[in-house]
Amino acid sequence: MDIHARYFERYGYCTIPVLSQEESALLTTNALQDTFSMLFMDEPEPILPISDNLKLLVDINYRKEILTNPNCIWRNGNSRQPIISKNNGMINMYLSDWALALRLDPRIISPIRHLYGQNNIGYTHGLDRFSIKVKGATDMPKHIDRHPTIDMDEGLTRVQALVCSSIDTSFNLRNSGTIEVIPRYHRYWPLIGRIFQILYPEPGQISDRLPWPWDDKDTLLPYINTYLSEYTLCYSGERPDEIDPITQSLLDQLEDTLIEVPDTFRPLSWEPIPCFPGSLICFDSRLPHRNLRNKSSIPRVAHYISLYPIADDYYGSDQHNTVLRYLTTGKIGSLNQGTNRANIEERK
Repeated sequence: MDIHARYFERYGYCTIPVLSQEESALLTTNALQDTFSMLFMDEPEPILPISDNLKLLVDINYRKEILTNPNCIWRNGNSRQPIISKNNGMINMYLSDWALALRLDPRIISPIRHLYGQNNIGYTHGLDRFSIKVKGATDMPKHIDRHPTIDMDEGLTRVQALVCSSIDTSFNLRNSGTIEVIPRYHRYWPLIGRIFQILYPEPGQISDRLPWPWDDKDTLLPYINTYLSEYTLCYSGERPDEIDPITQSLLDQLEDTLIEVPDTFRPLSWEPIPCFPGSLICFDSRLPHRNLRNKSSIPRVAHYISLYPIADDYYGSDQHNTVLRYLTTGKIGSLNQGTNRANIEERK
């Protein structure tokens, strides 16, 4: 496990084998069966075989051909309220026996404890969802689940994790539905936050909402790499003859309290994470990330694990009571941004 912890500290993510092929296959079967049962519950006959009908999740023309209600994947037929989204494949289902058993599996919990460096962790924000990306599913928008300036002086507060139970390992990574991140971004987190403050000094120039939307065209990344490269040279005492005004502003702002950075700089870039059925993928919430399109015939199925450190004052707090209320009233969801939703379909 230490090798995974060291990799996580250096690159901001790691992949850990946790489940067998048989366990992964059963998880995938259960997820697909529950999804089809929920989405197509009003159809006169069950949609079988599931493996031949996966494109119902992404293809409106095929739904029109097969289903009595082709708009059933949208709540009340409203395409702005997808029960399953084409670009992230998220399914708001939480309480199946198999899903709860996975989230209580010590093989899942133990490595996340180790990455946090503490034993006292739990589902303090509620449960989380699973995701199915079939052939035809598109790229998710790039984003960060932490705010680049408001949270810039905070360290690791969340290990984001998922268990992958199905993916085409023979396919091109960028077309398989895997997760894509910017490795090592977390090591420059406080510095990049101050770069954003200099680039966008006026109130309202940076959105306060979370997830924080990353520039999908990556027009910012070349500039960030330039500033980080120059700053690293200055930090090591090898000040360049010419320096960008933004880097100079950064140095002036920090004065004698320079932020520690790695000794050598390698440009940051987006990289897909190699993933295998049965693997636990963990990444630092400070990494920009997204899940990718799937062009393979094998669905990518991922089960999200949202474990957090438990604060001393958590039990009996408003947050604790809210999570309990979600679990006991049927308004199942998570306090994580974007997942606080009552799932009428699952309750049915």
